[in-house]
Amino acid sequence: MKYGYEGANLGELIQNYKIFNNKLIVTFLDNSICEKPLTKENEIELLNKMLEQAQSRSESSALHNAKSQLQLTCCLSILSMTIVILNSKNVYDFSIKDYGDFITYFSFLLTIIPGFIFIDNVPRYKSKYAEIKELEKYAIYLSIRTKLNNITDYRLFNGVKSQEILLNINTLDNYSLKDIRRIRDNLKNIEKNANNPIRRTK
Repeated sequence: MKYGYEGANLGELIQNYKIFNNKLIVTFLDNSICEKPLTKENEIELLNKMLEQAQSRSESSALHNAKSQLQLTCCLSILSMTIVILNSKNVYDFSIKDYGDFITYFSFLLTIIPGFIFIDNVPRYKSKYAEIKELEKYAIYLSIRTKLNNITDYRLFNGVKSQEILLNINTLDNYSLKDIRRIRDNLKNIEKNANNPIRRTK
């Protein structure tokens, strides 16, 4: 998990954990770190906590808010670039000939300020887009998690680029949204084939 949600304490949200020197190294979303003894009980406790926080985020309005903010960012960017294009087209010559230096400088500001707004919005757009992809990925995983735990079919990972030894809530960040969608589709095909076995004819 790389993104939190409204009302959550980043210092309590687990980003991931790693095993090192017989210890569980837990990293939180505020980049703080803690260590726990490597035991089966402690690892299960961490996985359950991560599932709970993912479920809480899924049940919140995080995805809706992220999509709304992305739409607003896109609208501001389009508006800014439209203003830049309209103002930059012959505005300098027009101002010099008819209105003098003051209007020229004012027109220049009307051109450059929206340009800066557009440039400033590019990182925000990328960040929100990445957050939406993560939220969608986690939502899909949570919807199929129980079924994944009960299936060992090798076809489950057909066409998946990232293949961890064990797919769980802790290793989920190593998979792309495309990978998780492919796993979901593979799961549907496996279930479909199980429910409709091919009948051999003599």
